[in-house]
Amino acid sequence: MEAATLGALSAGKPVGGIRIQREAGTTVRTASYLPPDSQVFCRYLSSRKVALVDSGVRMKESDRTAYLFLPGGLGTMDELFEILTLVQLKKLGSKYPVPVVLVDYDGFYGGLLQFLRACDTNGTVGAQELKDLIVAQDNAGVLDVLQNYYGVGQGVGGGPSPSKVYRASSYIRLGAQDGAGL
Repeated sequence: MEAATLGALSAGKPVGGIRIQREAGTTVRTASYLPPDSQVFCRYLSSRKVALVDSGVRMKESDRTAYLFLPGGLGTMDELFEILTLVQLKKLGSKYPVPVVLVDYDGFYGGLLQFLRACDTNGTVGAQELKDLIVAQDNAGVLDVLQNYYGVGQGVGGGPSPSKVYRASSYIRLGAQDGAGL
C-alpha cells in the first residue's frame, strides 16, 4: 500500500490511512509517508471496515473511487468479502457503483478464484453474485479497468493493455484459460 500511497501523494492527490491500533503497551507505528492528520486508528477490524466502506462510497456521479485489493492476508480477505457482500445486498454502490478490483499479481489469488469456482459448482456462491468483482493481473490492467469504468483516458500507453482483465464471474463460469474479458 505504501507504493500506491506515495504515487497518489506525488500526483498531489489526497490520501489516508485507516490503521488498527495495537494493544496497550505496544508501540503504534505511524506511516511516516502519510501526513499526520490523514491517519485514523481503530481498535477493531470491524471499525476499520466501516471506515473503508465510507471512504469508498460515491456520493455523486462525478466522484471516482475504487476498492483495490492487493495481495494480502486474512484482513484483506475479510475486507474483500465485506465489500462484495455489501454490493450484493445493494447496500453499497446501488446509486453510483464503485469498481471492486482484485489485483492478481503473479497468480496470487488463483487459489481464491478456484475456491470461488468450487463454491459455484457446489451451489453456495453463484457466478452472478461475483459479477461486480473485476480481476486484473498487473498495474496496467488496473489502470485500464479504472479508465474504462470512469470513461477517462485512452488506456495505458494510448491503447488497450495486453494485460488480462476479466470479471470473476466469467472466470468461474468459463475458466481462466478461456480468457473471458470484460
